[in-house]
Amino acid sequence: LGAVSRERLNAPPTPPDPGLTGDAGGGPSVDAPPTNAASQSTAQSTEQASIAPPFNVGYGGCSLGLPGPADPLLPGLAAFAALALALRAARRRRPLAAGAVVAAALLATPVGAQAVSPGDTAPAFALPALDGGTVSLEAERGRVVWLDFWASWCAPCRQSFPWMSTMQRRYGERGLRVIAVSVDARLADVQRFVAREPPAFAVALDPTGALAARYAVRTMPSSVLIDADGRVLAVHAGFRASEADGLERRIERALDASKRPLDAGPAR
Repeated sequence: LGAVSRERLNAPPTPPDPGLTGDAGGGPSVDAPPTNAASQSTAQSTEQASIAPPFNVGYGGCSLGLPGPADPLLPGLAAFAALALALRAARRRRPLAAGAVVAAALLATPVGAQAVSPGDTAPAFALPALDGGTVSLEAERGRVVWLDFWASWCAPCRQSFPWMSTMQRRYGERGLRVIAVSVDARLADVQRFVAREPPAFAVALDPTGALAARYAVRTMPSSVLIDADGRVLAVHAGFRASEADGLERRIERALDASKRPLDAGPAR
């Protein structure tokens, strides 16, 4: 597996066209799934080559390297991974690796689970906030939400954090709320990351990866644009500076469609 992972890391990726997956505005897709059976088979085989951490750094995102949601071996793999990690930790008398915990949680995603798609109702959540209190999707009803899943070990997240802060400051008064959900198992890792990249938006904690599994997240960062009525407008995997303008335009269109300026919330 190590040789396959190194081969994937060293292979030059093919840049996708800029845009958003499922962009309701009619733009091109980004990281869209293959459109023919042969391509899908190849993509699934490549993903299955590496099931556990270390994570694979892809083009603009960190892939968890997990098998596809339709794989019938998923529940067995999840149980095996959880047992192996627990036994290893017990023998060495040390905590489980944060990345391994998250990978095991996402492996446990039910068979047949699919990533959210444009037009779906966004799965509700209520998570502890990094600065205290609770962050919930229901509390943001009436606002456009940029929901981002990230982790401290994800290199592209160091680029997306400053961009999300800019978006929150620029569009907060128009009704945008950025929520970044950390899947780190250790709070200290989250705190170290935000100390280097202070956010101007809400940070929520998902240490078991339960919410990420509900959204069928496979790449860090992964983002979901949600309209004022709680419906998914677009889904995006990874982050590249070259995409920033296109993503911002999509946010602007969502805000224009809502036309309900709201209080931006407390300054951060």
